[in-house]
Amino acid sequence: FNRFYPELKLWDRHLVVVMISGFLVQHWIKSVEETGHGARRRESLDAAAHLEETLVMGLRMCAGLSHKHWESRSGGRSIEDVFGGSSRFWAAVNDGLLVFDAQGLRASPRGMLVLDAISSELLAALDASLANLGSSASPS
Repeated sequence: FNRFYPELKLWDRHLVVVMISGFLVQHWIKSVEETGHGARRRESLDAAAHLEETLVMGLRMCAGLSHKHWESRSGGRSIEDVFGGSSRFWAAVNDGLLVFDAQGLRASPRGMLVLDAISSELLAALDASLANLGSSASPS
């Protein structure tokens, strides 16, 4: 089922093709009935991409990321192990945009408003942390 479908329209005496948004609920329902889900394709993620998804999606939830959930996804590395070396992480915490406490990591109500920018900084810190882990794990 396509979210957009082409339709011919007459515009300024020319026939043009426009894409019309048309999410077809009946196709989604049929897919759920047949397969148990409405996903059209599945994608396998490597460990780093899975951790990025965990971070970004977790911060979009009010509860955020618990320490236990993060460590189960990060191979036992704590949130502080991964982000503690990032001055931008601590700046977001100190500015009240992120809450980092005994429960875990979550965006504050003010942080939710700028979460895309914060996530971009955290993803850069995560990538740097993973790169450092990879280089320290390789033989000298």
